[in-house]
Amino acid sequence: MQMLCGGDRRRPFLIECWDHEFDGSHQFIGSATVSIEEILTKTKTSIQLVNENVSCAMLCCLPPRTNSGVLHFVHLQVIKQHTFLDFIQAGTQLDFTVAVDLTASNGDPRLPTSLHYVGGNTPSQYEIAIRAVIEICQYYNKTKLFNAFGFGAITPGHQRKMSPIFNLVCHPLRYIKRS
Repeated sequence: MQMLCGGDRRRPFLIECWDHEFDGSHQFIGSATVSIEEILTKTKTSIQLVNENVSCAMLCCLPPRTNSGVLHFVHLQVIKQHTFLDFIQAGTQLDFTVAVDLTASNGDPRLPTSLHYVGGNTPSQYEIAIRAVIEICQYYNKTKLFNAFGFGAITPGHQRKMSPIFNLVCHPLRYIKRS
């Protein structure tokens, strides 16, 4: 409805009816101006279509602006399409799960060039990105607890075999703390 009449039920909009042909030679039947309010309140359940360009021969020499058809509204229903903001305002809770790529392609976590650098007091690039998302999501989650998984690393007890996926134990407000 926003696109049709700017959300204003009383604002008139133009309806055009066309006879569509497979070869692309569509023919204009007629048009009419009406508002959603008129249709919903059944003030206008039928609308006369007008085609000002209909030739005199086609209308048997009737005056210009002769009705070229009638559009009947059998059923009209306005359905609200909810936005993300509507859901949030209604109390929808968001959950967030993070999966961290711990494969060797990200570099040695002891080197400052690694995405997983754990030296110094500066958070890694992954920590910065995760923090940005969690800082937003936490306000829409009552528990403030989020799942965190790692993948592609050798974990203790796997005898040098890469683990496809494993839990990362962390506190969401500490943003995946280093041990």
